[in-house]
Amino acid sequence: MLALCYYNLEDFDSLENLVKTLPETSELLPVIADQFATVGMCQQAVEAYLKCDRVKLAVDVCVELNQWQEAVELAKKNNLTEIGGLLTKYASYLLSKGKSLQAIELFRKADKRIEAAKLLYDIAEEELLKRKKPLRVKKLYVLAALLVTEHNRSKKKTAVEEGGSRSEVLMGLYDDDGIDMYPVENTLNESSGIGGTEPEKQNKMLKINNMIANPWRGAEALHFLLLAQRQLYEDHDT
Repeated sequence: MLALCYYNLEDFDSLENLVKTLPETSELLPVIADQFATVGMCQQAVEAYLKCDRVKLAVDVCVELNQWQEAVELAKKNNLTEIGGLLTKYASYLLSKGKSLQAIELFRKADKRIEAAKLLYDIAEEELLKRKKPLRVKKLYVLAALLVTEHNRSKKKTAVEEGGSRSEVLMGLYDDDGIDMYPVENTLNESSGIGGTEPEKQNKMLKINNMIANPWRGAEALHFLLLAQRQLYEDHDT
């Protein structure tokens, strides 16, 4: 009753203090958390949910109130199985806001290097079509290639440690350059843009497989283009 009075009076400071005095087993805690959530007070709602060990509800309220970063951190800290889905939704949210670089950083920190690399490749291709700032495009390709290389090395190390002997890896799991020869279909989710009709899906998957098999191709192409331009203008000046 006291909690309802504080809520109706919009005395949220008193409501927050009430949460601190309640025991962890109190049935009022999730009720008060719901009250905080209805008025957009995310942090206070999370604290109330966590005090009564309702971690999933705490993550859900962060998502509902667009506090994605906190939702991901809570899910990671408490080892929730929904972390993959949260990352996908958060990345989609960032991309919808035009925050591609933040989405890339999100995937990188979550060790989802292929998803991050694909976004970098997409940005590089968009910049390439503009026919401006080739050096910037080269840097984007280099960053993407570094992420793919890290992914391949990580997969190779895992295969050695968990799959048995190193000879098995050398006999065919990987090529001589350490390129991951496993299909990536099972490692990618909707955040990687694998959607649409079946031919579109196959085309996108082929593109991603080519990216993994030849991660440095784009960077090399831009590097030679820049060298050719430099030589052309130097010869012209002389």
